[in-house]
Amino acid sequence: MGYRLNEGMYFCIAGTRTTWLDLRRDAYFQLVDEDEVAFQRYTRGLRLTPADLTRLRHISDLGILVADPSCVSPPTQIRARVPARSLLDTTVSSVSLWPLGLALYYHTQTTFHLATQPVWRIFGRLAARKHDNVLPVASNLPIEIARTVGAFSAASLLISSSQTCLRRSIAMINYLYGRGISADLIIGIKDRPFEAHAWVQYGDQVLNDPFDKVLEFTPLVVV
Repeated sequence: MGYRLNEGMYFCIAGTRTTWLDLRRDAYFQLVDEDEVAFQRYTRGLRLTPADLTRLRHISDLGILVADPSCVSPPTQIRARVPARSLLDTTVSSVSLWPLGLALYYHTQTTFHLATQPVWRIFGRLAARKHDNVLPVASNLPIEIARTVGAFSAASLLISSSQTCLRRSIAMINYLYGRGISADLIIGIKDRPFEAHAWVQYGDQVLNDPFDKVLEFTPLVVV
């Protein structure tokens, strides 16, 4: 009997422990020790003991995994492209009024959506928009990317400090999709002490965070 992840469940191993995100509850958690050992043995393809099988059934009973006879391999954690640099660490281009106004608009829109809708629904809409994005990619991609970075860098100086990394990243990713640019919104975590962080990445270029900052985090979700 194989297992797959239940809908809205994500995991990654940061350090020695598995950290989970239940997107539908917007909650991070870790398994108890016995379940943790069994799950890691399962994901590594090790021979499972009767005790391991019992713990996997328990994880399934919790709604984290779903028993699925068609699954021939264990679930794997998200893989994201390793960043090579951040455009914030280079000279940011000058900002014109129109891109800045759009950046501020998307910040306001995102604040409203996060206050009125669950995160899992917003992420689902982003994933569908990215998948269905048939707009032509901007003809001069490096300039468009630089304009985006510049606009959101300037906007960050004008908006409230309550704008979290997730809000900033959702706003930027929506802006990019509107320009026909399919970038990635990434949520990563680090352990001891626990911290979650969101950023936007195009290929191996980070767009809204310093390079050293994102290297501290293990990717957990990629939209």
